[in-house]
Amino acid sequence: MIKGYLMAVLTVVSVSIVYGLLVPSLISAKSDLALLIGFSTAFGFPVVGFIVGRRYINTLKKSKENK
Repeated sequence: MIKGYLMAVLTVVSVSIVYGLLVPSLISAKSDLALLIGFSTAFGFPVVGFIVGRRYINTLKKSKENK
């Protein structure tokens, strides 16, 4: 179950990085707002995903220990 979860997290990370790098070119490469949105998408979503994933895995470990 944890391997499947990690594969899903890696897929989301790779998609968000690619999307975050494409946003500036979709809006306008010269726009500061586009670069801000792109970088926040590329680096924000993976960080949040890893934090949530780590908490989820820790709760799985704690539930196994309590059984």
